[in-house]
Amino acid sequence: MTQPLISLKHWVGQATLEATPGTAEAAPTLYIPLKTGDVNTKVGMITPEETRGVLSTEWVSVPTINEYAGTFTSVYYTDMTYAWLYNILGSQIHTTLEAGVEQYVAKLSSTNRPTMTLFENRWQEADHLDAYSGTVIDKFTGKFVPASSLFDISVSTKSLHHTVVAGALPTTVFTSEVPFAAAGVQATKASSAFVDLTDFEIDIAVNHASYKGADGTPEYTYIVPGKFQVNCKGTFFASRSEFEKYLAGTEEAFEFTFTGAAIGTTHHKSVKFTIPRTKYNNYDVKYDKSLQMATVAAKVLYDQTSGSPLTVTNITDRVATAW
Repeated sequence: MTQPLISLKHWVGQATLEATPGTAEAAPTLYIPLKTGDVNTKVGMITPEETRGVLSTEWVSVPTINEYAGTFTSVYYTDMTYAWLYNILGSQIHTTLEAGVEQYVAKLSSTNRPTMTLFENRWQEADHLDAYSGTVIDKFTGKFVPASSLFDISVSTKSLHHTVVAGALPTTVFTSEVPFAAAGVQATKASSAFVDLTDFEIDIAVNHASYKGADGTPEYTYIVPGKFQVNCKGTFFASRSEFEKYLAGTEEAFEFTFTGAAIGTTHHKSVKFTIPRTKYNNYDVKYDKSLQMATVAAKVLYDQTSGSPLTVTNITDRVATAW
C-alpha cells in the first residue's frame, strides 16, 4: 500500500540568481514560507483525428510542448520576498549601511532580466526533487488592510525547463523573521502623511512571451519579456478636492513603508515602495454607513528621473551572496 503524500511536508525553495539563465542551479539557497501554491505542469497534446472506417477519429494523442506555471501566496519577509521583486524588476543597487545591515534598491531594467531556479519537494523522497530553471515572475501583487491584515503577497511564475535532482533532499532553513502587520504601515501622498488610506493593492506585471525554436526538446526555447505595467487600487475617505484632482488628471506620488525589528545600531528591517507618478483612471465614491469612501484605481507612469515606474527599498540583515 502506498503511503499518501502529506501536504504539510510539501515545500518550495529557490536559487534566486542563475549563473547561466535557463540552466538549473544545484540546490535552493532560499526557502519560501507559503500559505498556498505550487508549480503546475501542462503537457500539450495533439490528436490528428483521422477517419479510419469507424465512428471514431481519435486514435492517438501526441505530446507536444510542456509548460510550467506557478502560483504562490505568502506574506512579506525582507530576507525572502525581496528576491521576487528583484526578479520582476531586473536591477538593484546594494549598499551595506553598517555591519549586519544591507540595503537593496530595486527598479525596472530593460536589459538585465535575472532568472531563478524553483525547487519543489512534491514527492517528499530522495532523488525526486523537481527543479524548474529559467523561472521568471509574471506578476507580483502586494496588498494590505491596516485594520486587519499582514502585508500579503501573491506571485505567478513561468519556467523554461524541468529537471529532477538526484540525491538526498536538502535540509530546509526557513526565515525566522516576524512578518509585517499592516497596522504599522506609513503611507504618504505628495510627500504628506496619507492617513485616510484604508486599503491598498499594487500589481507589478510583465507580459512574458514564450518562444519555441527547433531545438529538439518538448520545452520552450526562450521566455522573452514584453510589456511592463504597474497598477494600483485602494480605498480612502472621499473628498471634493481629491475628486477634482481626478477630473483634472492631476498626477500623484505615493509611498508606503513597513518597518520591523531593529538591526544594527540605528536601522530597522523595512521595505518601502516609492511610486513617483500615478494618474487616477477610476474614482468611485461609495456610501458606507456613516463614512463616505472613494474606491480608486490608478495607472503608474514611467518616471524619467528615477528611470523606473517605481522603486523598492528593502533593508534586511541578509547579504546578497545569500540570496
